[in-house]
Amino acid sequence: MSNYPQEPLEHCIPTSVEVLIEALEQAFQNRLSPQQQAEFRIFCQRLQWYYRANQTSELETVRSIYLPYAPESLQHQLDSAPGQPEPAGKLDDALSGILRKANFIELSEHDLNQALTKTSPHGVEVSIDIDQYETLMIWYRGLDTSSHSQRTLRSLYIKKTQITVPIYRKLFLLVQKPQPDSVGTAGKALAPVHIKLFRDIPLSDLEMLFPDTRVKIRLFDKLKLSVTGGGGTVAGAATGLGKLSAAVDPVAIVMAIGGFAAIVWRQVSKIFSQRTKYLMNLSRRLYFYNLDNNLGAITHLADMARGEELKEALLAYSFLLFHQLEDAETPVDRKALDERIEKFLSRELGLQVDFDVDDGLNKLLHLTLVEDNTDKGLAACPLHEANFLLSEAWQALLP
Repeated sequence: MSNYPQEPLEHCIPTSVEVLIEALEQAFQNRLSPQQQAEFRIFCQRLQWYYRANQTSELETVRSIYLPYAPESLQHQLDSAPGQPEPAGKLDDALSGILRKANFIELSEHDLNQALTKTSPHGVEVSIDIDQYETLMIWYRGLDTSSHSQRTLRSLYIKKTQITVPIYRKLFLLVQKPQPDSVGTAGKALAPVHIKLFRDIPLSDLEMLFPDTRVKIRLFDKLKLSVTGGGGTVAGAATGLGKLSAAVDPVAIVMAIGGFAAIVWRQVSKIFSQRTKYLMNLSRRLYFYNLDNNLGAITHLADMARGEELKEALLAYSFLLFHQLEDAETPVDRKALDERIEKFLSRELGLQVDFDVDDGLNKLLHLTLVEDNTDKGLAACPLHEANFLLSEAWQALLP
């Protein structure tokens, strides 16, 4: 981990909505009356209804923009759909919006180049030419570490040692090659856009996620094959030549040549078997890394964005409300609210998070569940009023 820059705390809240609601109820159950507890449960339920309905509307919009570019759709190959598809730039903007709501962070060019130069700890080396892609988007959420046992040169491959590698907990990848010569809808050439969503990706394995990767044999394996294969081939050649020089029978000559060819083929087959081993390792790891693809990945992202927005709004409103119930005379500002929420997440759930208090409050201000007065500071509306406002906002999203 020392080879990588230390990342600051992220805005992502790595727990489920259900666990968060339960922790809030337990932390403040002694400060709420039975009626307030019932109203708070209704508030949590209606807030979930609202964001689920809001997510559905946004998801359909993004899916309609992406559909002409989806590899599984025939719209980029056949002129079967009327109208002209949205430009690819609009797709990038729509996906970036969902990724930000889901608290993903865009991977910088510097971090990408740094990750691509790292050697995989799993015995696989691949190369990729990222300049071949017309569009490339890489976003991640949650930078962590993972440990596993592995035999290394340091231990002379006798015993396994514990290796710690940095990983991306969630990683989003979008690639699009230049547009083909084929013409799609409304005379516009369309190139398919591939979207992938992965989990627990080591930084050094980033190249493995791209299409058109080329598997390389490590320098150590090349040296090992050169020593063993070269030595075996030289010994076999010497033996074969010795037999040829002493042989006078044509059958013996043919057998000597065949034996030499078998030795050469055995050494060459070792190289191919090593490459096959690499490919199997690559496929096996990608099988467990992959979360979703293309349209499914967009749906997965929308669910993650809904969860993050819901948790941010829930925490901001709850702590404003609980503060007012305890001390209605003392106003609370954004900084104090942010500190209280972060301490609660650390104390009750063991989560070290940089809570985005502005993002949480902006959602509540949009729903008029919170007022921000210059003189009186922040104020949350009562629970019964908040439940009524959420019901109206939810119904407004329905067709």
